[in-house]
Amino acid sequence: MSEGKVLVVDDNEIVLELVRMHLEDKGFEVATAQSAFRLPQAIREAQPDVILLDVKMPALRGDMAARILKERTFSKHIPVVLFSDLDDRELTALVEETGAAGFVRKSVDAEFLAGVLRHHMATAAPP
Repeated sequence: MSEGKVLVVDDNEIVLELVRMHLEDKGFEVATAQSAFRLPQAIREAQPDVILLDVKMPALRGDMAARILKERTFSKHIPVVLFSDLDDRELTALVEETGAAGFVRKSVDAEFLAGVLRHHMATAAPP
């Protein structure tokens, strides 16, 4: 039984693959995208329950993409969890500014990450 569907967006292919493997081991269905510009199409294809979104990406940063997703009808109900190695204070400020559901540091272990994603899926407002 699936824990839920996660869309992971990160410009680093190695990070994408590691996170995908960790989350699949925890029972999640995982789709990936290497650019925030692919988000609308990736959301339509994957229909994720939660989006794990890297903050520091070229061209369109994840925090800007999160702001846009929260304004769009097709995506405003999907919890966005910012994913970064920024410090907690910076990430807390970005969560407040963007309307994201929360954040996870890239240095956390797979079990903690899975728990955070489960929490945000469980507390998400219905579409």
